[in-house]
Amino acid sequence: ANMRKLLKQANHELEEHRKTAARLEESERRNRILSEESSDLIHSYTPEGRFVYVNKAYADIFRERPENIAGKSLWDTFSREDADSRFAVASEVFRTGREKIHETSISLAEENRFYLTAVTPIKNPIGKVTSVVCTSKDITERKRAEEALRISEEKHRTYIDHAPYGIFVVNSDGEYIDVNLAACRMIGYSKNEILGRSIRDMA
Repeated sequence: ANMRKLLKQANHELEEHRKTAARLEESERRNRILSEESSDLIHSYTPEGRFVYVNKAYADIFRERPENIAGKSLWDTFSREDADSRFAVASEVFRTGREKIHETSISLAEENRFYLTAVTPIKNPIGKVTSVVCTSKDITERKRAEEALRISEEKHRTYIDHAPYGIFVVNSDGEYIDVNLAACRMIGYSKNEILGRSIRDMA
């Protein structure tokens, strides 16, 4: 009786294992389809920095087929400095088991592309990180806009600083928030003495 009970329990556990494996396989299949259709760059690699998987968008950046990149290492794909930098971030995720988000870039023949990359740990049933999945969203246009704004602000700053006439900038409370050198000479105060004071204070 005990033997039959044990066999029945073993068969039940085996069936549950088969069902779990089937669900896992189906989930991986759906995830693979989603990643292949994604415009984000998606790839995963081992603790040694060797690619396990790359999606089509990632391979397209290098004008390669995904299967030609899988199995290679970071150092086969990037310069040593760039590969070391990427691997350092991944190593922290392998060590801590916590996701990390950072900015990366890929130097292409015609331009540099910038990405916001999430490095996510993949753990086995006992909680050990066996690989990381990197999902990179293209932020090149945002970076270009930030750079254009920085250049514009620098030009504006240069214009104000070197204008031959006094320029006073006040906020809604009538307090000075910016002045140029010509303005300082006009009223005989330094910039530090003027900023934060109101028009009434200087009257």
